[in-house]
Amino acid sequence: MGAPERRAHPNDMSEFRLYNTLTRTTEPFAPADGHTVSMYTCGPTVYNPAHLGNFRTFLFEDLLRRTLRLRGWGVKQVMNLTDVDDKIITRASQTGRTITQVTEPIVEMHPADCEELGLMDGDPVQISSRRGTIRINVRVSERQARGQVFVPMHFREAAANVLTNPQLDPYSRIASFKVSAVKIEKVGARRPALV
Repeated sequence: MGAPERRAHPNDMSEFRLYNTLTRTTEPFAPADGHTVSMYTCGPTVYNPAHLGNFRTFLFEDLLRRTLRLRGWGVKQVMNLTDVDDKIITRASQTGRTITQVTEPIVEMHPADCEELGLMDGDPVQISSRRGTIRINVRVSERQARGQVFVPMHFREAAANVLTNPQLDPYSRIASFKVSAVKIEKVGARRPALV
């Protein structure tokens, strides 16, 4: 029997390695000044609802930042809005909407649900749950099943988290920040489209 394998302690300052996509090799990494890592990372987009790929990016950035701090290095992180202007213009052109319409917070609703409630694309609605209420505009979309709505989480103005709760539903065992029962009511006059 040989000596037992040595396990690294979290504060062990052995060599830290990262994969370099330019050289396609794993290389030693350390901050340029020996103390602080500068991270420039991609942030949320506002031209489309957030998706799993966006959240994977945010999770990786968070894990990397935490790992660097655990190693004893300071971290200075800047998060941007990546290529928003070009993508917003492209999305507006593709969908026949104005830039304002593409970037405003929305609730996606099935066409049959909109018809039943007398709602049209762009109409303001009030969405209420047991936790709170928000006002937001409707986007008629067949992406949502009948009886379901979708509010993107990345709009501060929409504040979808006001409607939700991180506690687990006793039956589905799913946190209600993923699923929440809501009431939708038409409010006020339709907003004029901004050009």
